[in-house]
Amino acid sequence: YTGFYSEMVEYLQKSWEYSSFLPVGTVINWIDSFTGFFENVGDDLDADRLAKTSEWQDLMSWVISHSEVS
Repeated sequence: YTGFYSEMVEYLQKSWEYSSFLPVGTVINWIDSFTGFFENVGDDLDADRLAKTSEWQDLMSWVISHSEVS
């Protein structure tokens, strides 16, 4: 892991408006992209470790709040 969780969140939030996927699909796409990155460097994505970070948890709360229909 690069350890730049805050920057990751910032860029994922910026990318949100450009996603052609529904909210759940967007998150799945992010995870698929992370998985591909780790495979390219010969490693495995530790999704549990990522999910336990406060930054990821805050991002998922942000996703939920931006997914609600007004």
